Amino acid sequence: MLTEELTHSAKVEDGLSEKKRPEFVQLTMRLEPTKEHVPFKKIDLDLPQTAKPVRLDWQKAIAEGCSNALQNGPLASYPVHAVRVILTECVVSGGKINPALLSACAQKCVSESLSRGEMVLTEPVMSIQIDVRSDEPTQPILNELIKRRAQFEHSDTLDSTEYRRIQAVLPLSETENLSKTVRTLTSGFGDISVQFSGYQQVPDHEMNSILQRRSEGF
Repeated sequence: MLTEELTHSAKVEDGLSEKKRPEFVQLTMRLEPTKEHVPFKKIDLDLPQTAKPVRLDWQKAIAEGCSNALQNGPLASYPVHAVRVILTECVVSGGKINPALLSACAQKCVSESLSRGEMVLTEPVMSIQIDVRSDEPTQPILNELIKRRAQFEHSDTLDSTEYRRIQAVLPLSETENLSKTVRTLTSGFGDISVQFSGYQQVPDHEMNSILQRRSEGF
């Protein structure tokens, strides 16, 4: 995830062209972090009033290059989400440009920009709700959730029932076999529900561990 606004320019030439004046593309783009973790779909335009309109097929080619760059971010090639890409300048050698050249230039521009910016690793988190019988000890469940990096939200006895409810948020990566573990700890009487909650920044010590495992191929 990007934490700051970045502006960068890149230029790509067609080195294989046999023309006296090879085709070239020069793009300037601004990257802005957003609060919404949604997949990148298209570029936005913020061109000078005197600039020529950017054709729709060119915009599509540029967006494809941006998407390729965002899918392979600078942190161990993890994809980059929650970013808005704005085209602020588009200079080309002529009216006929190979779309692949536009895509290559856009990918270069975004990749170089991300490599210069400050990035943090985020992960999806899940909201969980566990109901256990009032006569069952809850400490084993709490200990299990703590090991899974849970953040507790609420724990209380349900009205007019014989159950207590534990509510917490924990990373999606920590939910593996959680339902089975809860059933084991509650002798089969525990009930658990899990739903997507959002994203959170990975703590520095966890991020270093994740990146190390990623670099080793795990």
